[in-house]
Amino acid sequence: MIYISIPGLPPSTNTAYIDIVIGKGRSRSIKRVLTKEGKAYKTKTTAYIVEHYPTLLTMFKPNTPYGYIVQLVFPNLLNKTWPAEAKTRYKKLDATNRSKLFEDAMAEAFGVDDSVFLTTRYDKIQGEEQTNIWVWNMEEEAPYSGRAG
Repeated sequence: MIYISIPGLPPSTNTAYIDIVIGKGRSRSIKRVLTKEGKAYKTKTTAYIVEHYPTLLTMFKPNTPYGYIVQLVFPNLLNKTWPAEAKTRYKKLDATNRSKLFEDAMAEAFGVDDSVFLTTRYDKIQGEEQTNIWVWNMEEEAPYSGRAG
């Protein structure tokens, strides 16, 4: 298992991607593309992993199943005015809404296709803003048959 810590948090899918319309009439289609913010995050995060963890990256092999846990560390998870005013105890900070762009950056840095990520878990905790990742080779570090049951 390897551990990687990255400063900051991935942007939500809502700010990382935009849908653009291509064509007119019946030939019209919608294409999802990265926004300027999304491109900047992916480039910065990929470069950070490659620069700060070069020896860890040698463990990744194509066509090998990997699992990972992502821990998103938010500065403040709690609504200060709960329960007096706020309806919920926790702020609406969706962890899984930040997963796609982060997984794409991770796959690029690791030199593998994101299809090799077979199990994932996202956690939210409170603390200094950062993204922590634990990644393991499912064939070597955990029993995995690829079948249910």
